[in-house]
Amino acid sequence: MAVEPNPDAGGLSPDNAEALGRMVRALDLAEGFALFFARCNSPALCSNLILIATQQLAALGVEAVEVVFEDELADVRQRLRAALQAVDEPTAPPPAASPLHLPVAAESSASYAVGTKRAVFVVGLELGIPYGE
Repeated sequence: MAVEPNPDAGGLSPDNAEALGRMVRALDLAEGFALFFARCNSPALCSNLILIATQQLAALGVEAVEVVFEDELADVRQRLRAALQAVDEPTAPPPAASPLHLPVAAESSASYAVGTKRAVFVVGLELGIPYGE
């Protein structure tokens, strides 16, 4: 017997709608840094889940950001940081090069407003896992 999708859950099956609801609740209740993983083998379903989650999180006051990696990743952390900086400062020009302004390897001290919550959906993270090396 085939399971019919729930029309109230954006066309998701009951199992997917339940899993999405649990994820949205966990993201809403998380304080500080929290790391969650979800596996989705269908790109179309993944996009739909992120879209619905983004809408549900926005209603809860949680900003959602989607970062999509489409090619092999040599340094996941660096690429993720760059993608999030582009979201934080989309129009900021790069700093002028000068001998006094050298790049530092320390963590950036991004200032976020108190109470701002952000959920980051990373798609294509598996491209950062080396295979056959």
